[in-house]
Amino acid sequence: MKEDDMNTRKNESKFWLTLSKDELPINAMGRSGERCLSENQFRPKLLVGELTKVSTWHKQKKLKPTEWRPSADIPVVICGAKISLEKVLLHYDGKAQTAKSIIRFVSIFEEELKYSQITIVSPGFIPKSKIREEASLVRLLSKKSQETSFIKFNFTQIEQFWQYAQQHNFTFLVTPKKYLSSLLHLLGSLHHPKPNSFLKLSIYLS
Repeated sequence: MKEDDMNTRKNESKFWLTLSKDELPINAMGRSGERCLSENQFRPKLLVGELTKVSTWHKQKKLKPTEWRPSADIPVVICGAKISLEKVLLHYDGKAQTAKSIIRFVSIFEEELKYSQITIVSPGFIPKSKIREEASLVRLLSKKSQETSFIKFNFTQIEQFWQYAQQHNFTFLVTPKKYLSSLLHLLGSLHHPKPNSFLKLSIYLS
């Protein structure tokens, strides 16, 4: 590990770890059985929280707000021992910032998404001014993934996305970072009778 990376990690809270995409425990395999990585792939920094630690610490109220509130510009990943982008649930809420965040997500995980099944969740009503943006995102994701579907739900709470993702065996949830606080409270309140099911869903917030 480089010295500047070590210095960065020393300054982190106990809650988050700063990693590049290539340092994530991604279980994403190409058809050849080899890891989907490119030498020239964009390597941004991500703030990563381990799922069981996030749940336990928040449940036991070990965290101060200053410890879990990350920089607004850095995407957050909350995950178990392995990350799979096999089946992605992606939340588009009609906001311009969310559209930019989705495009950024695609740029970070472009190689892994080649083998993904993506389901886009969009509100039942989108202003006419946003229809073109919504259609553009659908085209982008269809081009970058193995399979893309599009559904309309009037979900307004992170609990609804979480429950839908769990019920339909999604492995990766993409949602705006404004839901981070609510998500942490949700994870801290959950009981996990089936830990394997709980751990297989990773969450990306940006």
